[in-house]
Amino acid sequence: MIWGAVSLLGIIVFYVTVAYQIGTRNTRTVESDDHDVRFVLEWFGLSHEHKVNIEHSYNPSEQILSSEYHVYPVRMVLLGTYPDSVHIIFIRPADKMVFFVAVKI
Repeated sequence: MIWGAVSLLGIIVFYVTVAYQIGTRNTRTVESDDHDVRFVLEWFGLSHEHKVNIEHSYNPSEQILSSEYHVYPVRMVLLGTYPDSVHIIFIRPADKMVFFVAVKI
């Protein structure tokens, strides 16, 4: 009985932890001193003192695969001949917006 109760408690803790991680993964706050923000600023040759507005957008409202965006693949990490992760910068010149995407495949 005790072993069953401990196992049940472990399973409950596991599922609560997984649900919390999934539920909060898109709410990460990005500050202006974040590594990714500094990377994008340096990529454009701007210093960290440059005034930028950071908008938290995980699903941009506009269609990325259109002529309104410029796409710059920055880095691709390979495991042998298979991609492991990519870093891409999307630029929307119409309103001077830059999107930085880092995806682990």
